[in-house]
Amino acid sequence: NDAEDELTIYGPIKETLKEHNIDLEFIGLRIEESKRRKMLILKYGPIHQSIKWNCSVAWPMRYWKAADCHAYIDDHKLILHPLYLKTKWQERDKIRVSWSWPIWCENRGALTLLKFEYPELFRKLREEFDCLVH
Repeated sequence: NDAEDELTIYGPIKETLKEHNIDLEFIGLRIEESKRRKMLILKYGPIHQSIKWNCSVAWPMRYWKAADCHAYIDDHKLILHPLYLKTKWQERDKIRVSWSWPIWCENRGALTLLKFEYPELFRKLREEFDCLVH
């Protein structure tokens, strides 16, 4: 729900942006991952002032495909998160590795891969999240 997302995702980001006086945030997300994101970018453009974040935001990867992301990682010899190595290539555009614990992802089954591939980590994160919101 919105209160949990504010506590676990939006609040910490807003605090960090304010604390470090950040005027422009680069968001490495793609349009095809979200209808809401696509509408936002098409309406306001690839760089716009965000009321939500209280700074400008830029979407440099907005038209990238999952294959583009993996090609960039490979071309620049970056480290690929090991969870992606546990999937077939076709599935890589359907999974996301995130730095947060959005409860709506769990409710929609999006954390199933984490739960089965890293059960101990899943349990620890779930316990921490429960302590945080209760």
